[in-house]
Amino acid sequence: MNKKFSISVLIRSMDRNGEAYRTLAERFHIVFTNTSGKRLEGKDLISALANADGVIAGTEQYSGDVLAACPRLKVIARVGAGTDNIDLLTAKERGI
Repeated sequence: MNKKFSISVLIRSMDRNGEAYRTLAERFHIVFTNTSGKRLEGKDLISALANADGVIAGTEQYSGDVLAACPRLKVIARVGAGTDNIDLLTAKERGI
């Protein structure tokens, strides 16, 4: 059995009926999609990442505490510019 990489799609602008989302769904196992229309924070963010190997990330704050609570996380694919919302030192230490 071929196990797909599990991802969470957290960007709020992702159209679940669009081609980009369909392509992701074909190639990855999507475990969570943010349909709230809000940026996830704290416990909601951690919950969304709990079963994900990777994340399609927007402007959420990936603090050291968030990263430490998500041991499966290996990839943060940031949509947009900049990484100032990611604790890069902790990410590096955790192999992300």
